Amino acid sequence: MKITDAHYKNGFAFIAVVMFIAFFIIWYVNKEIEAAFLLLFFACLSFRYRFTDEYKAKHSPHNLIKRSADTIKISKPKWSHFKFLSGQESIEVKRISIVNISDNWLSIIIDGNGKGYDFQLLGSKEEIDQQFNSLLNSDEKENIDINYV
Repeated sequence: MKITDAHYKNGFAFIAVVMFIAFFIIWYVNKEIEAAFLLLFFACLSFRYRFTDEYKAKHSPHNLIKRSADTIKISKPKWSHFKFLSGQESIEVKRISIVNISDNWLSIIIDGNGKGYDFQLLGSKEEIDQQFNSLLNSDEKENIDINYV
C-alpha cells in the first residue's frame, strides 16, 4: 500500500483531534491546563494544511516560478498555514549556468562556480521542468545545462 497525501492529511487530523480531546480530559479531571496538548493540536493542524489541495494549488511550480524581464523569481513555499510571508529569490537568467531538476526539487547554479540556490517545490520533475523551460527562450536554453536527477 502506498501512503498518499490523503493519508497524511487524515492522519494529522486524527492526531489533532486526539490532542484536543486529551487537553479537555486532563483539564476536566485535573482542573489544570496542559498547554502542550494545545500546542500539539495546532502543530498537527499546521502540518495537515501542507497536504491539502488548496496548499498544492497555491504552491504549484506554475505559481512559484515566474519571470520578470531578465530575472527569474522563485518563491519558497510556506510550510505552514500560519506563516504569512514566504521568501523569494531573484536570479538573472544570464547568470544561470546549470539547472538540476528532480521531484519536489530545483537547484540552480550561477556563474558556473558551483554556488547557487536549492529550492524545495511541490511538483513532479515534469511539472517543474515544464514551468522552468516555458520561461526561457531558445538562446537561453542553449546556454544552460539542464540535468534531471
